[in-house]
Amino acid sequence: MCGYSASNREEFAEQNLKWYGDTDMDDTYKINASVKEVIKEGALGVLVEYDYNDKVPNITMRGTHHIEFEPYPKVFEKGEWVANTLDDAKIMAIDFAMSV
Repeated sequence: MCGYSASNREEFAEQNLKWYGDTDMDDTYKINASVKEVIKEGALGVLVEYDYNDKVPNITMRGTHHIEFEPYPKVFEKGEWVANTLDDAKIMAIDFAMSV
């Protein structure tokens, strides 16, 4: 997979809250974002809920409530890491090449 992949459930929940809830953006149109672990259709994962505020450009979305479910991956990856050696860089290059 190209890009960040969580290394555990907590990182996965945080990653999805940032993605769907825009929690790391200063000018977000989303409010009341929350994340919780749930089982949905037999799959364990995280449920992210958020509301659109009255500043979102799309008028029909203002005040609407959204729910997004993401199942946990079968295998967690390394999370955030830095290539400190040539071998690390090679692993990153191979992973990137396989994902595109």
